[in-house]
Amino acid sequence: MGTQFEPNKLYRILIVDDAQDDAELLAHQLSKNGLRIECQRVESAQQLQQALMNEEWHIVLTDYTMPGFSCDAALAIVRQFDPDLPVIIVSGDIGEETAAEAMLQGAQDYVMKDNLT
Repeated sequence: MGTQFEPNKLYRILIVDDAQDDAELLAHQLSKNGLRIECQRVESAQQLQQALMNEEWHIVLTDYTMPGFSCDAALAIVRQFDPDLPVIIVSGDIGEETAAEAMLQGAQDYVMKDNLT
């Protein structure tokens, strides 16, 4: 069974991605599917820490491969701030073995960027 979303609830989504276009596409796809969302994009450890300290989030969506910042580091930072905050990897180039390892480190799931629907 999947998660049930409340139709009128505003979901606050923190997107960890170095590509603005990818983050916008992700936000567009989520809102297109009927979710009311508010997104913020960060691309560094410092920005992620600031966002987690200053705001409350429902979920974190993170790219796997970013120059100068890794998914592993993002997971570690999120877990320091909130061990229960869901983290989903959204990547264009993650393999199943790598995704399974990331899930062992605390990610809840992964989605390929070419299969956002």
